[in-house]
Amino acid sequence: MGKTKRKVTANNDEKPATVHVSKKKTVKKTRRNLSKIAGLIFPITRVKNLLKIGNYAKWVSMKSAIYLTAALEYIVAETLEISAVWALNNKRSRITPRHLTLAVRDDMDFRIFLRDKVISQGGVFPHIEKVLLPKNVTKIVENGAASSQEY
Repeated sequence: MGKTKRKVTANNDEKPATVHVSKKKTVKKTRRNLSKIAGLIFPITRVKNLLKIGNYAKWVSMKSAIYLTAALEYIVAETLEISAVWALNNKRSRITPRHLTLAVRDDMDFRIFLRDKVISQGGVFPHIEKVLLPKNVTKIVENGAASSQEY
């Protein structure tokens, strides 16, 4: 019998890996990326390794790493989406720490989630207490002229 090689077609994103079945046969297989299988962008294996290194538990399952990766990706996507809206409202094309701060402090869920956190170079959320605002005072017109200080 002659040498037969079996090729498995791969996507452009995946790198082929060579698997030796025997001395005569060589089969090419594609590497499986867990993040692409799960439909995520964040790396699942890196999150799993960080969970192992952190000693959060004696044993870390792959399902827990996938779940945590999906949750992290969702939080980052939501934050970037709201920050992009703030950047567009300020007529900017880049998201700055100021836009992140405005987005976090404006959204109720993120405000609770990041209550005691400070974003570097973010500034503060603009807020003036109602007590400090001037009251709607009717203008007193004396001799046909208004007062010099208008509120």
